Amino acid sequence: MKLTNLLQLINNLNQNINFFIRINDTRLPLSKITITNTECLIYPGKKALTKAQILSLIKNLHHKGISLKIVDKEKRIPIYGIQINLEKSIVTLV
Repeated sequence: MKLTNLLQLINNLNQNINFFIRINDTRLPLSKITITNTECLIYPGKKALTKAQILSLIKNLHHKGISLKIVDKEKRIPIYGIQINLEKSIVTLV
């Protein structure tokens, strides 16, 4: 999945929705984003970022057609989709 695809999918969601990532059937908070020339690297942590926080991190990024990847112990896992749970106000990248 590309960053532009994610932004299109979450466009109409609440600014305070929390983001998580799924690694080996475990949902972990998305806590850090690192941008390289070719990838947007997503890291798990203790506190989930909100949509507003994510958008503020990438607002000045000119090239948003980069691949999204989860970093798990030096291994980069491609992201293929998202799960949206409006009742719990969470988005899970899978």
